Amino acid sequence: MGEDAGGGDVVLHPAVAAKLQEIEKLRERLAILVEEHETLTTSERDMIIAQYNRDVGHLEYELFRVNVGISEFRRRISLLQAEINRGNAVTDETVTALNKRIKKEFEESRAEIAEREIAIRKSSMLLNADNWMKPEDALELKSLYRKLCLRYHPDVGGNEAEKGAKIWASLQRAYREGDLERLRALADLAGDPDKPVPETPLDGVDDELDRLRSRIESHGERIAETLASPPFSYRKQLDDPQWVKSKQADLKLAIDQGKEREAELRRKFEAMAKPVGTLQ
Repeated sequence: MGEDAGGGDVVLHPAVAAKLQEIEKLRERLAILVEEHETLTTSERDMIIAQYNRDVGHLEYELFRVNVGISEFRRRISLLQAEINRGNAVTDETVTALNKRIKKEFEESRAEIAEREIAIRKSSMLLNADNWMKPEDALELKSLYRKLCLRYHPDVGGNEAEKGAKIWASLQRAYREGDLERLRALADLAGDPDKPVPETPLDGVDDELDRLRSRIESHGERIAETLASPPFSYRKQLDDPQWVKSKQADLKLAIDQGKEREAELRRKFEAMAKPVGTLQ
């Protein structure tokens, strides 16, 4: 490293110049990994969940609902039998108090039923949506996000990332929601998205190389862990028609058997509760 003959620009040693070029490439690679992980944990995750709920999840929801019903009737019968064993008469008041107690005891289960039902409806809406982003808009969204990652992501943008923490949070939100207009506006606010990140101090080149390599390895591991975990771990099965068909058959059989058991327990409870009447 030194000056040219006219005392002008600094001429970098070829080894240093090569390292600076590698830093630039590593930052670009890291930005791509950040965007890939963001896509995995938002739109791709939501789509896989929607497909799972369409093919299998709606049946798992139905089986869960039936099993909760079975548990409720078993508990009703147990409590009513305890009253009878103590020699207490079965009255309207007895049954009313019992039903209130059951409702209280099974609040969490019924809340989970409601949450699962909402998730099934959301999945159906997602799969039936007709407002998919155009391919060219999706490409621009990714491109803009990756360029802005180079400046504002905490692992990529260095000092400028510290200054732009609020901008980064807004960029993440816009990307997750697929809001291209807002991402464009934020890019305009931030200035030229192609503007390079601040130069790496020459005495910190090796440290920056080590840091970027470490962060790339870390983000790569995060992506691998995400792909190995639900719902991504179900992607291979969902692409296998035989697996889906077999899973559906098993769940439908369990649901039918569960409904029979629930009906049996309902009849037993109603018989025990006579002559005051049947369950409301």
